[in-house]
Amino acid sequence: MAIADESGVDVYGYLVKNLDDTYGIFVQGDSITTEDGVSIESGDLILVDRVVEPTSKSIVVAEVDGALIVKRIADACEWWGVVTFVVKRTYSTRKAKKGGRADV
Repeated sequence: MAIADESGVDVYGYLVKNLDDTYGIFVQGDSITTEDGVSIESGDLILVDRVVEPTSKSIVVAEVDGALIVKRIADACEWWGVVTFVVKRTYSTRKAKKGGRADV
């Protein structure tokens, strides 16, 4: 895999388009994997934009029985916001134990 640009990236500007209406939420509980390969698991950080209009394939945060859940958009779905990015941890900041394994 090649790096396209070595000059640096404005990560915040890339990830957040609507500053006042974008929220970061840590996912807890069951995971969701879509047919197009998007995987959201417990512990992932999702960025949710409340201004973006969902499409038929959008993953949204929806309110169901007073609780917020992550799901694929449905016609009768009362959506709270559209998931725009999923941030996954690939590196543990904890020191490795003897034998090379780190607590995660």
